[in-house]
Amino acid sequence: MKRRENNKKIIILLLVFLISVGFAYLSSTLNITGLTRVMGNNWNIYFDNIQYVRGQDFEITAPTTTGTTTTSVSYEVFLPSPGDVYKFNIDIVNAGSLDAMVKVVTDTELTDAQKKYASYYVTYSDGISCDDYQLLPKNSTDTLSVMVAYNRDILEEDLPDTDKSITVTFHIEFEQATSKATARNHITVVNRANNNTLSVGDEIALGTEHFIIMNINNEKTTLLTKYDLNSGPSTLSDMTAGLQMTQNRDSSSGMPVSSFSTYRYWIQNNQLKSKYGTSYPAYVVDEEYNQETGNYFSTYYYVEQYIGLLRDRNMMIEKGRLMSLEDAISLGCTPTNDGKYSCSSGPSFLWFPNSYWLGTAIDNNNVYRFYRNDRTLETLSYDKSWGGCTRPVIEIPSLDI
Repeated sequence: MKRRENNKKIIILLLVFLISVGFAYLSSTLNITGLTRVMGNNWNIYFDNIQYVRGQDFEITAPTTTGTTTTSVSYEVFLPSPGDVYKFNIDIVNAGSLDAMVKVVTDTELTDAQKKYASYYVTYSDGISCDDYQLLPKNSTDTLSVMVAYNRDILEEDLPDTDKSITVTFHIEFEQATSKATARNHITVVNRANNNTLSVGDEIALGTEHFIIMNINNEKTTLLTKYDLNSGPSTLSDMTAGLQMTQNRDSSSGMPVSSFSTYRYWIQNNQLKSKYGTSYPAYVVDEEYNQETGNYFSTYYYVEQYIGLLRDRNMMIEKGRLMSLEDAISLGCTPTNDGKYSCSSGPSFLWFPNSYWLGTAIDNNNVYRFYRNDRTLETLSYDKSWGGCTRPVIEIPSLDI
């Protein structure tokens, strides 16, 4: 994407970061004669221990905490150029003698216009969203991560003409834990090359769902599912429909496969629609065509279904899609004389375990797919029902775990 290299516009972002706490009063009357002693308890939840991750030089007003009474944190930053990122972590401490749970979360969402040039999120430090009923046990600490960014890949026409000021507020309210309280999910590192950082090829997991890092920068982390989805006209009964298959399945064992789409929705009057670009190859994954059957079917339906399942587990996801030709090339796939791309020199996660669809069409009739047996990118007619599996690419906020 194009951006103006010498742009001098700025974004100022202000966060008012609050915790409010509620305590459920318990009252009982005992009519049996005797002596009842009720243990004293204390309720104390507060912010502590600010940990800078990047961008401290952009601060106008730094976030601060003071002792065990800090329930409000504010900061202000100045981001001069595309690609500038400000990020810090902050602990939530339950120093009381009672288990707590999240009662309600209120978080600012940027407008569509603001999203063109800015990104903002607050999650737990491992990338999980804050949600109602998440447990914060007594005498425990969890860590929130706050990030604001001037988008790196901003289109030239979306660069702000004037300085922009954005005010965002994150409010999380706790109350005494009840039977509704649930331990929150965690994103964990399974394998990585460097213990101090994440890099391409490292594996992370959210419970049973495993992902390989395709790309990572200060703004976002791009993941590829480690395995294909158990999604298609027929699914495997011994695995949960819609989730990853978690093992290699070939066609003889009933591997779920599907066509890319039921018709060529990306063309009109035998030409590529302008919304997909001006020439082939063209990325043609479209949220409009996401039905399971009929004229609006495409394999993107299964991607969207999967993203919903992950969000139900509180994974913060900015976007779900299919891999593009550009993704494959960036990971080492190179063109061959026969119009294909060889990926043998790229990382093995690209072509293992099964053949799967990309989202890039090469012409009016054919779409790229990874072909496992040859470790190549080849083209196949969009309507081949045996064409390939679904293997989503997921874009999430930057991870530092």
